[in-house]
Amino acid sequence: VLLNDTSDGGSAQTFKGMLAYIDSHSPSIVVFENVDTIDDCRGDDVASNLDILLAEMGNRGFEAQTIMTDASTLGCPARRRRVYVVFLKVAGNRLVDFGSRSITSMFATLRAVMCSCIRSPCCGTEIPLPADDPAVAADLELREVKRQKRDQAAQKAGPTPQTWMDSHMAFARQLKFRWGQQVPASLRSNPCFQTLTKREQDVLRLAQVQSPKLLFRDLSQSVQRANIQSEDAESGLHVFPTVLPKMLLWLEGQERVWLGREALMCQGFPVLPLLSEHEAVKRPQAWSPTEALMQDLAGNAMALPVLMAILQSMFAAFSWEGTRDDAAPSPRRAVNSKDKNDIDQALSAIQQVSDLAAASEA
Repeated sequence: VLLNDTSDGGSAQTFKGMLAYIDSHSPSIVVFENVDTIDDCRGDDVASNLDILLAEMGNRGFEAQTIMTDASTLGCPARRRRVYVVFLKVAGNRLVDFGSRSITSMFATLRAVMCSCIRSPCCGTEIPLPADDPAVAADLELREVKRQKRDQAAQKAGPTPQTWMDSHMAFARQLKFRWGQQVPASLRSNPCFQTLTKREQDVLRLAQVQSPKLLFRDLSQSVQRANIQSEDAESGLHVFPTVLPKMLLWLEGQERVWLGREALMCQGFPVLPLLSEHEAVKRPQAWSPTEALMQDLAGNAMALPVLMAILQSMFAAFSWEGTRDDAAPSPRRAVNSKDKNDIDQALSAIQQVSDLAAASEA
């Protein structure tokens, strides 16, 4: 994919943009993150996307250390297998001092410090907020409003083909379960269940028939993949699957859909204090992140504890300019106009996203 000028998911365009930025700004250190399958070769491909990345960065004078990570081994109660590559520019590096230690030695220390960051996560059952939390009630109200709008739109549009029914009926036959029978009273009376689409309701019903004792079910997946085996056989802890942008996780313990803020918590973000502070100081009519937006952010974000582990390992492992006793103090680099333009563009983009989100919720 990275050899192409464009790709369906935009990976090729992002990669080309990253290389253009590096060519323009010549950073001393680059930290690259991607899915763990970046190292896979497909078909007759001689080189993987990781090989292409390393070659392109090598041509630009960078040495690399590849780190395979799983967020669940670094304190997150959710799996997230990702590849991080730390690149150091060899010539003209303004930040790292190669006079006293070699790159090989620094990367060896980096790996050792990363190993020291390994720790067990909390149990996934500790993540969901209490059922009486105001955020849970607020999300249910919003889901009910969306359900009503969805039903009104469906009435105006008329009957539409339900393409999922055939696969659900086939799945029910495999379970030797009569598809279409009335759902249990506990679900019929559940207000959160009523906000689900017909497909999501049927996924939940069949998933419960297949594995009644599981704690979590992903209703955004197909009926064959909805059930989540979350319990670790050795520790007994429950670990969530990889958080995805459109994940719709059903919590059996509270019989509800999880919130976007809970998804961010699974990624290690201290979102509750942030939201509490935001609510305390925000002005009337001010924009606030929705649960759907927070779910998307969680699904697209790097797990914070993993990123922090890599950064602190870099700080500990590298020999930094100006830290040797015999090193002359290096002059502080002024922010040039190009850097300032980048900062201004980033701030402008953030403001545009906030304005669009506020307009969509108005």
